[in-house]
Amino acid sequence: MTTQPSSGLRIAASVIIPRRHNDGRAVSRRSIKALRGRLVALSGGYSVQPVRGGWLHEGRVFHDDSARYEAWLRSWRDVPAFLDLVDWGREALEQVTMGIIIAGIPEEV
Repeated sequence: MTTQPSSGLRIAASVIIPRRHNDGRAVSRRSIKALRGRLVALSGGYSVQPVRGGWLHEGRVFHDDSARYEAWLRSWRDVPAFLDLVDWGREALEQVTMGIIIAGIPEEV
């Protein structure tokens, strides 16, 4: 459940989602659709940006084509729900870890 904003400020919350697993399988469209639905329920919407990168695992460099899903939370009190969404996503998308970014201005300035 989201809270009502005390002002017009929003907190940016992003999660990086790979398009493919390390073994080459595509990430499930159903899981991506569910992620999008959860982001809309939490924040009222989301944006998507392509992300490319690489990371080292067990001596091998993996290259990812990913997507950054960004939501604008109404309140700092919505951050725990966003973190719960990321935990759900890690399991649903079969990820060992997920990259997140949370930034914003406090509600009362």
